[in-house]
Amino acid sequence: MPLHPDTVVRQLVRERSQILAFIWSIVHDEHLAEDVFQELFVIASRKADEIEDVEHFRKWVRKAARFEALNTARKRQRSPMVFNTTTLDLLDEVWQEEARDTTDQVVALRSCIEQLTPYARRLVTLRYADGLSGQPLADALDRKVGTVYTALSRVHRVLGDCVKRRIGGAT
Repeated sequence: MPLHPDTVVRQLVRERSQILAFIWSIVHDEHLAEDVFQELFVIASRKADEIEDVEHFRKWVRKAARFEALNTARKRQRSPMVFNTTTLDLLDEVWQEEARDTTDQVVALRSCIEQLTPYARRLVTLRYADGLSGQPLADALDRKVGTVYTALSRVHRVLGDCVKRRIGGAT
């Protein structure tokens, strides 16, 4: 019996981070990866009646993500990351194995980030969402580079400890 469309949507949301990471590994562009994910979301919603169960969904979504990422990169005349078919197949296998473990870690990390001070959250956002580092990061925070990296080191430690506590010490 096929998955209900609501179940397909829940799976896409649950595995969003892993799917985006896989797409990004092909297109190497955060915004383009998000565009591909949105298209994948539409396709999955339309094809929900063809997806048999959650395991079938995971296999289907990897193949669909790969196809859409390569197709979108070609349409936009961007060069995708140069991986041959064998390498992409290996990525598929690793992604499948890691996806289950990573979901718990991502949920824990998001919860831990919410508990940070506003300054620490801003630091994390500027460093990892906006991609700033070194002097540009220090300038954005109106701090010295050494001060910023000391604070970032503390945030890493706090987040690491928090994630370990949330997932029961397993990483």
